[in-house]
Amino acid sequence: MGDCTDGEVFVWYEIFNNNNNSMIRKANQNGADTASNKAQQEPKIEFPVTFELKVVVETLVSILETQQQLDKMLLRLAVANEYLGVKESGKGKFASHTIRVLLLNQEHLNEMYSELKRLPGIKFAV
Repeated sequence: MGDCTDGEVFVWYEIFNNNNNSMIRKANQNGADTASNKAQQEPKIEFPVTFELKVVVETLVSILETQQQLDKMLLRLAVANEYLGVKESGKGKFASHTIRVLLLNQEHLNEMYSELKRLPGIKFAV
């Protein structure tokens, strides 16, 4: 990544919200973060990759229903996964579902995030 200086650590992640806005953000170790649009080069990921996916949804949809929808979606996409649990926000307005997923390639990753955008009540997924 050409914009990193020696000794700087960057964490890359993709965020989207229910308005289908998508961006790549990067944060350095000092907490400063910048955003760039998708036209810039995305970080290289070595596939297959396993990571913990966090999906935050409004609790207007029941936690069990959301869990079932996530399970059906991942099964339909043939994404190997393990549901790790759910945690409600302090005021109970949101629920954060954690799922360990195994993705085989970039297309698999893109397809999963595309499907997640359609999940009722979704706020974001990381």
